[in-house]
Amino acid sequence: MQNIIPGSYIYEGDMTSLLSYFKNLGEYSFSIQTFGTFGIDDARTLKITSSEKESTENNVYILSVSTIQSEAQNALLKLFEEPKDNYIFVLVIPNKKELFSTLLSRFQTIENTTEEKNIKDEEKFLSMTLPERISFVEKFLKNNEDNDSTRSLVGGMYDSFMQILRDSNSLDKSILENYNFLRPLVNTRGSSPKIILEFLAYTLPKI
Repeated sequence: MQNIIPGSYIYEGDMTSLLSYFKNLGEYSFSIQTFGTFGIDDARTLKITSSEKESTENNVYILSVSTIQSEAQNALLKLFEEPKDNYIFVLVIPNKKELFSTLLSRFQTIENTTEEKNIKDEEKFLSMTLPERISFVEKFLKNNEDNDSTRSLVGGMYDSFMQILRDSNSLDKSILENYNFLRPLVNTRGSSPKIILEFLAYTLPKI
């Protein structure tokens, strides 16, 4: 990935490699938020909270969304066009083509060099039998502590699962939307990666 300087960025894919990259760059103050649908009220809250925070460190706001409502996109135009000094906004989204061109033009793109490998891993999971999926979940949790980083990894897996299913047309759009309730919970402190992964293991279709 390229060097990151204060500004607004967009990243297609999951947060796993993105977070690893930032950890190698130096001192940052992170705010990581996850949304199923990012709405106008979320946009207003972001504008208020980001304007209140002052720091000599680089402040990184990572927003992981499944989709952004039209009103919210319009509300974010100025914020992303003219971020304050030492502010870095990163919008993580499955498909940047869903954005208005006026909003998309505000961003620089962070290239996801690991997307192909990550997608293959999630494709393997979706092709597994239920016992194989449960074994995968147990191994994953054994190698990852129950903390915010693990929840970020689970969020990346969720995003990849949804993208694969959308691309494969394995589920109707209305059924996929039923999973949106889960996305905001993934990075909520206190949520259980084990329960979330087991729920996905039991309910996601095999393809």
